[in-house]
Amino acid sequence: MLDLGEQEYFVGYQEAAEWSGLTVSAIRHLGDRGYFQKTKVGRTVYIPREPFERYLIENSKHPDPWPDKSIPHIVDPVPLIGADLSKLSDQQIGNAGEHLSAFYVCMAGATVSLVDRRGMDHFVRLPNGRMLALEVKTTRGLQLRHDGYDNFSFTVQRRDADWFCLLDLSTNLCLFRAKDELCKSERVTSFPHHFTTFNMNRTLTEMFRAFDCEPEPILEQD
Repeated sequence: MLDLGEQEYFVGYQEAAEWSGLTVSAIRHLGDRGYFQKTKVGRTVYIPREPFERYLIENSKHPDPWPDKSIPHIVDPVPLIGADLSKLSDQQIGNAGEHLSAFYVCMAGATVSLVDRRGMDHFVRLPNGRMLALEVKTTRGLQLRHDGYDNFSFTVQRRDADWFCLLDLSTNLCLFRAKDELCKSERVTSFPHHFTTFNMNRTLTEMFRAFDCEPEPILEQD
């Protein structure tokens, strides 16, 4: 690692590969596609750590399971109980997701009111008094596709809420997304490897910070 004061660089693709767990060819491909601005001096390529690490975090490929220490550890996923989700109706699946997501948001210090209104499921009052509308979309698990790229699929017909919670009941993990971050299609998909405990806490924190509020975790911090 080369430290130039304000910026750290990996010296060569091999050093970056050994640290990240990615292959040399994969890192070279990322540089060629502009995910980071590499610098070449003679035959040596210098890879800036900050944008490379940001890419790894955003794509759930970082070698550290908790790569951003500024993100508080608010909550862990509720343990699975071995239920057969196929026996639940779509309404039961939706109800379970609404209550589970409310639990997670409350663990960050907010107050949640469940509402019966099309396009939103919760009114959330943050610790600083600001309010937001949250819509919860819940899936039973992976949707198997013929092309081999299995993913989670959520149907988003209305976009009245400020934020959305995408929740997978097969793992009890969820991601929080601002409505502007969702694709324009009615069918919103997400890759399973993005559903991690860190990303659940990261996106929950991002939702709070979007309203100038810091989470106030109920649970003791590590």
